[in-house]
Amino acid sequence: MKRSPMKRGKPLARGTRINPVNRKRKAATFARNFGDRGEAVRAMRCLVAVAMLGSIDRNASNAWVYSSSYCRPPFETQAAHATARGMGGAKGDRRDLVPLCAKHHAEAGEARTSARADFERRYSLDLQAEAARIAAELDDRGIE
Repeated sequence: MKRSPMKRGKPLARGTRINPVNRKRKAATFARNFGDRGEAVRAMRCLVAVAMLGSIDRNASNAWVYSSSYCRPPFETQAAHATARGMGGAKGDRRDLVPLCAKHHAEAGEARTSARADFERRYSLDLQAEAARIAAELDDRGIE
């Protein structure tokens, strides 16, 4: 069978646009990284607010005001991975989740791994230990 080469000039025309996002792969990645645990972790308070409440008198009249002004808005938490993407957390495990508000999630430094160590030192937190504690708590509650 004889084939002739393509003519020069006009490129091949495509009938439809290539989809930039593979929806099945994105859904599978989200399920692997968060699953049902993501919702349970998002329902918790920000770890920094909890740590700050632990460092002041919980019975004081200004305890709630202090903790709610520290993380604005107080109940809008995100499920953050204790292992940052730059340290291999991109293909994360849903057992590795900790609750952080949007401000502290950004401050923890998803892209810059050195910022994560500074963040833990500044707020006296060990995100890996907190993630293990939360994972054990959610295991006891039967949340996968």
